Amino acid sequence: MPDSSDSEASSDESPDHEYCHTAPPKTLIGRLCLRARDITRHPMFHQMILLAIVFASVVIGVETTYTDPHPIFEVFDDIITIIFSIEFGMKFIGHSWKYFFAGLNIHIIPQFS
Repeated sequence: MPDSSDSEASSDESPDHEYCHTAPPKTLIGRLCLRARDITRHPMFHQMILLAIVFASVVIGVETTYTDPHPIFEVFDDIITIIFSIEFGMKFIGHSWKYFFAGLNIHIIPQFS
C-alpha cells in the first residue's frame, strides 16, 4: 500500500513546477515562486499589463506633443516604471531565467480556447 508521503512527493514533482528554480514547493521560496507564476499566468494579469501599456503609450504621446509638459507626467512616468518593474519581478520570480530565453515569453502566455 502506498504511503501518503509518496503521493505528496510525486505531486510536488509535476512538470507544472518546472519554472520554480530548485526550491521545493513546500518551502517559503517555493510557495512564493509558485504563487508568482500562477499570478503572472492569470488572464487578468495580462489584461492589467495591456492596460498599463496603453496608458504608457498615451502618456508618451501627450508628453511629446507639448514642449513644456505638466509635472503630473513625471508622476505618471514613475507609476508606469513601478508597474513594469513589478511585472518583471513577478515573472522572474515565477519563471526564473527561462523568462529571458523564451521567444516573446510564449511559455508564459496562457492558451485561450
